[in-house]
Amino acid sequence: SLAEQVINSKTNDLLKRHRSNILTIATRIGIKEADSWIKFNNWMLHSSTCKKRLNDHNLEELQALERQFRAAESNYNASAKKAGNKAWYHKNNFSIPSQS
Repeated sequence: SLAEQVINSKTNDLLKRHRSNILTIATRIGIKEADSWIKFNNWMLHSSTCKKRLNDHNLEELQALERQFRAAESNYNASAKKAGNKAWYHKNNFSIPSQS
């Protein structure tokens, strides 16, 4: 029916918006690299709240995942204020010096 189509369309729009927000945050904090999905997909499968691919999350799970990413971004921003740590190097676009 038309009502179901409207609901499905609105739900799909919400799913896309949450996915977009998550990817934007992930890119800002270095979990998603501009030219690769490997690091992001690995993080999603091992460290995310539901431990599954981004497209496999329902709306409720995406909302929880977005909260997780917003918290991670807050922690990242706090860490990036301290010179010399990984977040600081990433935020300032510096290469991390070698340990040798």
